[in-house]
Amino acid sequence: MNEEVIAEYHIKAIKKENLEKYKKAGVWALWAENKHGKRVCLEVAQTTNIYKEINSALYILSNEDDLRCKQCTETYDSRQRCKEYSVKFNIHKCKSCEYVSNLRIKSWKRNPRYIDKYQDMILNYQKFEFVSVDISPEMENKISRCETEKKYAQTKQALYWCG
Repeated sequence: MNEEVIAEYHIKAIKKENLEKYKKAGVWALWAENKHGKRVCLEVAQTTNIYKEINSALYILSNEDDLRCKQCTETYDSRQRCKEYSVKFNIHKCKSCEYVSNLRIKSWKRNPRYIDKYQDMILNYQKFEFVSVDISPEMENKISRCETEKKYAQTKQALYWCG
């Protein structure tokens, strides 16, 4: 598989000149540099629209949680897909919270893991790259996408992948 960089994210700059052509089904991955300068795979996902999913991730990466959410202690530990390499982070109990921040809007409130994993990534990694894993015609089939996602995530030891 040839990986192509779809978008890059560096704390204050987003470079996404290739993003438009990914309004299609496929599998993508998020890579970044850890604190020791090593490039690691953070996340892998299959989707019917890579463009939409990466734009959502870029939005979360580039917007800080508000102070009230940062100070919230109503959390639980994330589920780890693989104990050997999966990252453990805190997930806010947004579903039971009456407060809705600008970042944790109602649609994402149903899935706080989605926001909290990216908020954790931004604290621990830098030089983010979203890459195309597979956008072949076979990716129109959900079973093919799921198989490709799982194989890539396990091979690359994606730290935040939940599957």
